[in-house]
Amino acid sequence: MTDATDSAATHHDLTPSRIKKDEDAVQSLEDLFEVNWTNPFQVEETELINISTGVAAPPEVSIDLLLAQRKGEEARQKFQECRLESGKQFYERIPRLNLKTFHNIEQGSCVEE
Repeated sequence: MTDATDSAATHHDLTPSRIKKDEDAVQSLEDLFEVNWTNPFQVEETELINISTGVAAPPEVSIDLLLAQRKGEEARQKFQECRLESGKQFYERIPRLNLKTFHNIEQGSCVEE
């Protein structure tokens, strides 16, 4: 047990074959971004862009995407105050936020004017 050999001290992720495999995986992702998708690291625009289609989000979709976390937190706070703390209407249906996403663009429901 006290005999520490090089094989015991070396982690399997540090072997040359594993390093090569990981480098190939990273290269594969880089190729995917460059060839098939929009590279999010080279986009200089301030618009939100879908990396798989290259389509820019219209303003109403961008606003919903950027404010989604805040709107969700506001909805949670309202639920907590109006239902959990008051104990009223706890089993009532929770209203949807109906935020627009890139999916709305693909379906044609968000048309730029």
